[in-house]
Amino acid sequence: MAIFSPTSLSPLNVGEKYYAAFNASAYPNSSHSNDDPEFVYKTVTMYIVCVSIIIVCILGCLGNGTVIWLLGFRIQRTPFTTYILNLAVADFGLLAVDLILEIRWLQNRKQDEGVAFEFFEDIFQFMYNAGQFLLTAISVDRCVSVLFPVWYGCHRPPRLSIVLCAFIWVLSFFLPGTHFILYLAVKEYHGSVRLYQYIENGFFCLPLITVSTLILFIKVCFKTQQQKRGKLIIVILLTLFFFIFLSFPLNAFYIGHYVFHIPTLHRLQYGYLCATLNSSVNPLLYFVFGRRKRGGHVKGMKAILQNIFKEEENPTEEVETCALSPL
Repeated sequence: MAIFSPTSLSPLNVGEKYYAAFNASAYPNSSHSNDDPEFVYKTVTMYIVCVSIIIVCILGCLGNGTVIWLLGFRIQRTPFTTYILNLAVADFGLLAVDLILEIRWLQNRKQDEGVAFEFFEDIFQFMYNAGQFLLTAISVDRCVSVLFPVWYGCHRPPRLSIVLCAFIWVLSFFLPGTHFILYLAVKEYHGSVRLYQYIENGFFCLPLITVSTLILFIKVCFKTQQQKRGKLIIVILLTLFFFIFLSFPLNAFYIGHYVFHIPTLHRLQYGYLCATLNSSVNPLLYFVFGRRKRGGHVKGMKAILQNIFKEEENPTEEVETCALSPL
């Protein structure tokens, strides 16, 4: 299970005694008495969080799967919806893998080890990285579109989103792929690889997304009543807000564990729950903000997505002005 695995939390050089003691008290097959209040609390908490994650993963897979089907095969894509499609793929992959790990843990009720577990764990990390990098690209893309609308509409390379998404997938695979290859070579967990991954996520993606979110929030707040606040920018802003608050715990727990050697195994379950919530919330945002149109209701998820992303298809006044002016 991704949350409670000893291999996914192996420290760099210290902490083995702590984890051995925790595992002895946290798992049902331990030697501790069932009358121990701490043992009962940890066991019940693990089951509640595990079942909660399974429910969230199932709902999130349904939502993201619908988005993938519609944006991939039923709706004409734009440069921006290419980001959204890739984000839905990353979220779906993360939720599907975590669902497998959680069900596996419920079946065994003990730590899982071996090549199969490390494979799924590294796939989880791969999808987690891709989601963070894609949201970073989306936040920067939206900032450029609101700060420099003329340049964005007229001079942005048309295939930039495709190239950037391909680069993000390759970059996201690098560290998890390296870890899995090293594990196959020496059958040993390499915590330093995960350390670099979470430093990259926590100290690059999170600050950049936070700054971009702040810029977008200020731009939205300072728009006058005459200027229309589009549904798309509101959805993206909320997506970034959810990312900041739901993605931060997992990064913080891992960085605290690897860098400062803080025992955080009993808290990581909440970090993984937040990560699954973050990967499941986007389809819900699309539905909430795209279901209504002026003068009636929008029926069907296809119409809902078209209602959300139609702003990206319609050129702005600045773009039209730029297209008419000779350069």
